[in-house]
Amino acid sequence: DVGLARVAWERAFVLAPRDPEIRGALELARGKSQSPEEPVWAAALRWLTAEEWAILLLSSTAFVAATFCVGKSVSSAVRGIRGVAVLFQIGFAALWIGSIVAKRVGPDTVVVARDVALMQSPVSQAKSIRSLPEGLAFRAGRVHGDWVEALENGRGAGWVAKGNVARFRQ
Repeated sequence: DVGLARVAWERAFVLAPRDPEIRGALELARGKSQSPEEPVWAAALRWLTAEEWAILLLSSTAFVAATFCVGKSVSSAVRGIRGVAVLFQIGFAALWIGSIVAKRVGPDTVVVARDVALMQSPVSQAKSIRSLPEGLAFRAGRVHGDWVEALENGRGAGWVAKGNVARFRQ
């Protein structure tokens, strides 16, 4: 079951993004599905979790605060260290915000049934647009009753029955 395996490995990756076993198994599961590639910047920001980026940001904030606590008459070396620390803090803040945005960019739902129909509207009598293969990952949009909207490039591509998909990231 490629779809269910992919959901399990995607969920594990969210919890432990640097685990080599999880990364390898996830690459294998992704390779067996016909999903579009994730943007490189989003994948790079998932090297650490959003919480880990936040810890780095808070640590750099504490360090910057400590450099300001040393007193008014400080050497040029301390001022230089302070400047570098502020730059690191700005960088960590940008990476933390980027990691939050990355969660909203990539796919969050996987098709877990075989040959699922992508429908024009959220009713079973609607016209089928195309068939979605098991294991295909996509970004979910609105939910209407027992239907989930599949998004492509931020736009609604069609509707899939909820029972045929599983979300791996909220």
